[in-house]
Amino acid sequence: MVGVNFSKSDLYGAILDKTDMTDAVFNDANTAGTSMEGAILDNASMMRCDFEDTKLKPTSLFCAQIRNANLENSNLAGVNLRVANLKGTRLKNCSLRGACLAGADLEGCDLNGAELYNTNLRGANLTDVNFEDITTALHMTHMT
Repeated sequence: MVGVNFSKSDLYGAILDKTDMTDAVFNDANTAGTSMEGAILDNASMMRCDFEDTKLKPTSLFCAQIRNANLENSNLAGVNLRVANLKGTRLKNCSLRGACLAGADLEGCDLNGAELYNTNLRGANLTDVNFEDITTALHMTHMT
């Protein structure tokens, strides 16, 4: 499914586990409740998507474009979001335990209530990020 275009599609509840969707396009798609566990979504474009309650662990989203998306209540534990663009994305109440966001652009993200234990944020852009009500102790590994 490399390069597949799901733009404006309704994928509610779809099971796409362990699927290689490198370079896929999900812009404006509804993927709420979808399971993509173990999927490869490197360099995917997911702008303005609704990923609420989506299962994405442990998925690779290396260099993905996920701007202005809704990932509220999603389990992103262990997910690779290295150098991903998450500008303006809602990550409220997400589990990002052990996730890699090194070099990611998180400008303007809402991380209210997110779980950030052992999350790698080295070199991430944290401008205007909402860290209110983090549910666990904030341990930013490799942060300098």
